[in-house]
Amino acid sequence: MNGARPPLSPDKWKRARVIYEKALDEPVEQRLAVAISLCAGDRQLESEVNLWLAATVPAVPSTPYVGAPQTREELSPGSVLIARFKIVRFLNRGGMGEVYEAWDSDLREVVALKTIRPEMASEASMVEYLKEEVRQARQIGNPNVCRVYDVYCHGEAPVDRIWFLTMQLLEGRTLSEHLRGQGPFSTKEALELIGQMIAGLAAAHEIGVVHRDFKSSNIMLVQGPGGAKRAVITDFGLATRTTTTEPWLSGQRQEGTPAYVAPEQWYDGIAGPSADQYSLGVVICEMITGVRPTPSRFEDLSFCRPNCQRTLD
Repeated sequence: MNGARPPLSPDKWKRARVIYEKALDEPVEQRLAVAISLCAGDRQLESEVNLWLAATVPAVPSTPYVGAPQTREELSPGSVLIARFKIVRFLNRGGMGEVYEAWDSDLREVVALKTIRPEMASEASMVEYLKEEVRQARQIGNPNVCRVYDVYCHGEAPVDRIWFLTMQLLEGRTLSEHLRGQGPFSTKEALELIGQMIAGLAAAHEIGVVHRDFKSSNIMLVQGPGGAKRAVITDFGLATRTTTTEPWLSGQRQEGTPAYVAPEQWYDGIAGPSADQYSLGVVICEMITGVRPTPSRFEDLSFCRPNCQRTLD
C-alpha cells in the first residue's frame, strides 16, 4: 500500500497483539498508558498498538481522534434534555461517549440515551454521519438488532451543545461480559444464539447495511421468552450503506476492532457482508472455546484483495 509505514515483522506482530489484548482488559482511560509501558520503549510497537486502540473506538470520517477518549462530566440524575428526556441513571462510558437510562416523556417509556463526545460532535460531517446512521438503523426490523430512535441536540450555544442518540434500552449484559464471568457456552446453547446473530446481520445486509465492528462487546444477551437468552446486536456506529451500483467500500482504512476485523477491511477499507461474516466467525470461536483465534493468519496477507500491497517482512 503506497505511503504505508513499515510493516511489523511476524514476531513484532504477535507482541503487538499480546499488548493490545492486555490493554483492552484495562479501563478505557488507562489503556494507552498500559500499552506504552508494555512496549518498553519500542516506538514501532507503540505506534501500531496505539493505532489499534484508537480503532477500537468507532471510527468516523474526518475525526482526527487518537488515544483514550475525553468525556464530559456525567449528566446528573434528574437532568432534562430538550424538555423531553429525563436522566434516570448513568449506565456506561464507551468510545463514543456516555450511556444513560432516561425517561422519554413523549413516548412515555424508558430509553437508552447515548451522548456524543464534544470533539466528535463539533464537526458537521460527524453530525451528518450520525443522522445517516439513524436512518439506516431504523430500517433494520429484526428482534435481534437494537432499535435506534433518533438523534437530537440539546443547548443553543456551541460550547453547551450536547448531541445524543436515543435507542432501545436493553436489560442484560454483553456477550463479552458473559464470557469473562462464566466462560464459553455449551455447543447447544451457542447454536441458538449464533442463529439469532446471523438473523440480525442478515436483516441488515438485506437492506445494504454492514455493521463494520461486530464483536462480543457489541452483542447484548437479554432475557427472552421462557427465560432463555436472546442475542441483540448493538452499535451500528460503523455501518455503511451501499447500493447495487457501488462496491461495499467505505474508503476508510484501519477501522473496526483489530481482534475481530477482517484483514481486507483493516488494510484496504473493504467491508461487505463477508467482513461481518469474518467477525462473526471470530465471535463463534470465542463463544465455543472461550478464546479468540490466534493471529497467525494475519502473518500472510496473500488472501487479501489483490491490490492490497502491504506485506510483512
